[in-house]
Amino acid sequence: MSGILALFQGDLAVAGPRLEAALALARAAGDQQTAGNALNGLGIVAGRQGDWARAVARFEEFLALARARGDRGGVATALSNLGDCAVFQGDLARAAALFTEALALARQVGGHSALAVILLNLGRVARKRGALREAAAYQREALALARALGNARVCAECLESLAATAGAAGQGERAARLQGAAASVRETLGAPQPPDEQTELEEAVAPARAALGETKWAVAVAAGQKLTLEEAIAEALDENG
Repeated sequence: MSGILALFQGDLAVAGPRLEAALALARAAGDQQTAGNALNGLGIVAGRQGDWARAVARFEEFLALARARGDRGGVATALSNLGDCAVFQGDLARAAALFTEALALARQVGGHSALAVILLNLGRVARKRGALREAAAYQREALALARALGNARVCAECLESLAATAGAAGQGERAARLQGAAASVRETLGAPQPPDEQTELEEAVAPARAALGETKWAVAVAAGQKLTLEEAIAEALDENG
């Protein structure tokens, strides 16, 4: 679906209309799977545009379709995306409940990229609550899974999540190196970090960045950018790093 490709490339102006067109065609053809994928993509577009009410509506439509089809993976993805909306709306309790329900379903389905994303989302909630060890444990599990699946884009998301947790823990150099490594992966893939996620990461690492100082921060980011993906993953998975 070309709309999904445009979404991953960060081109929301192209992704939105293409996904709307795909949704209309799928509905006309009675293709519920494609309609669900389009609804999910449209929910992501709305969220990245800051329209959380619209995002929730799209994800709830996707959830209803997935449940009607008995698609446990789709239900897990929809619940996770609704949890993501709750995070950005400031309702961490609802987010945690949605992510926990999504995780149980995703583990039943088995190892796939959606499971890694759900683990990252639980890690985000744990970090925001100050449970940094718990956050890092979720994030490392997600990274190990993304590596096993060969999904470099999700690996980049995992590196960013671990960078945020490192920053929250006052580990400025580690946060900078992981952020730099993630940026390098994204540049190679042509998949820029969404603005809302970039803002969240910058806010999470800001105190550690200030403590380290801009010069040392820049040096550490540059060092991270020189790491291969496997080197960055090994560093991120090292609990003593």
